[in-house]
Amino acid sequence: MRLMMRLSENAISRARVDLCKLILETPIEQISRCGNPKILAALTTDMDIMSAGYRALINALLNTVVVLSSIAYLFAIYVPFGVMLLSFLLVGVVIQNRATRWPIARAAQARRTLDSLHESLSRLVRGARELQLNRQRATFYLETAVSRYAGKTAQLVAECMGQFALVTSLGELMFFSALLLLLLPVFSPHATATVTASAIIVMLFVSSSIGELLHLLPDMGRATASLSHVLAMFDIMQQAPRVTQQKPSPKPHFESIELRELIHEYTTNGTHAFKVGPVNFTLQPSEIVFIVGGNGSGKTTLMMLLLGLYEPKDGCILLNRKNIEAHELDRYRSYFSAVFSDYELFDTIFDCSLETAARATVLLEKLRLGDKTSITEGRFSSMALSSGQRKRLALVSAYLEDRPVYVFDEWAADQDPQFRHMFYSELLPELRRAGKAVVAITHDSQYFHYADRVLQMCNGRLSAWSPTSTMF
Repeated sequence: MRLMMRLSENAISRARVDLCKLILETPIEQISRCGNPKILAALTTDMDIMSAGYRALINALLNTVVVLSSIAYLFAIYVPFGVMLLSFLLVGVVIQNRATRWPIARAAQARRTLDSLHESLSRLVRGARELQLNRQRATFYLETAVSRYAGKTAQLVAECMGQFALVTSLGELMFFSALLLLLLPVFSPHATATVTASAIIVMLFVSSSIGELLHLLPDMGRATASLSHVLAMFDIMQQAPRVTQQKPSPKPHFESIELRELIHEYTTNGTHAFKVGPVNFTLQPSEIVFIVGGNGSGKTTLMMLLLGLYEPKDGCILLNRKNIEAHELDRYRSYFSAVFSDYELFDTIFDCSLETAARATVLLEKLRLGDKTSITEGRFSSMALSSGQRKRLALVSAYLEDRPVYVFDEWAADQDPQFRHMFYSELLPELRRAGKAVVAITHDSQYFHYADRVLQMCNGRLSAWSPTSTMF
């Protein structure tokens, strides 16, 4: 049994890791459409429920062996008793199968409602500052979102468990009815008192196994609903175009990147919503390019296209004057290191050699982080930093990757004047001297003279910026 439990937990662990691998191979846009709460629920809540369901299934198999052995024994001592018990069990299985459809449907409905609850809770945590500033809004949100979905989920789960309880009671009633029928002479006219007593003892013995089988139904029912959700998530991810992960290989010398007639379109309910392009853009080593533009102008979309994270509708990307095919995107992305505006900071440092650790220490001191964190066993010792410090630490992580091209999405926006000036006057020129290309989305017009080119996005179109242009 311990072996079976271990195998089941290993199966859940593999499924969780496989889904994570699939996420890393799924286009970013598809992940965004699925939504973080749904994906996290599939990776956590659903996997835990499935684990409980697997344990219930193992117990069910063991108890089934006990029941079948008992039936075989009854056939051995008196065939009519064996036929009677087998008949009642077969009828019971058919009835139970039909009766459990309703609670399983309730479990599936509760699981769908749980997605809405997770989404509302995620918004609550992310927006705690805004909600605390407005008590009326906080109360309204709690009542219309959190309480609504929490109450609906609780109601559906209660109905599901109540229906399972009725099904369990029905099964137990049927079994004990069969036990009483054994005592009637009309069903066992030729059975001796000894045989009847033995049959009753066997029935009482097997009653605990049948009772446990019935009580395992709720766990297996909820696991069925979670399994459907996880399989649906696998299906959604697998239907999306795959991002082929290539084995690491020596990168050729970086000569140029070109976006040629690149077009990307957003659609809402099948209708055109916003278009970026056609975009023509080139980037050379040791070149610094600033991109400006108002909100919704397409700057971030352009950045995602450049990084190969969004799939263009039309046009092509050329690396070193060679067209990049879909199966080459993974290698193409390895040319970039980026710090997004909504970046995720990881505490681990990939391939942290002594040389890398030494470089990191120098960078930490330069960015005034040496007294806040350090490199310990291949990771940053502390992440308890302010938002500006965390963004500087994200910059350190990007530097340590030592890629040919660096992309920054408004990195200096939440830095104080000292570090903003350092970013433009020291860090970017250092990258240029190292032969790196830099693309920075920025609004800091006082530092435009540090760029080789300043381009502007407006209504999805990229053009040269001029001092008379309006950025916002």
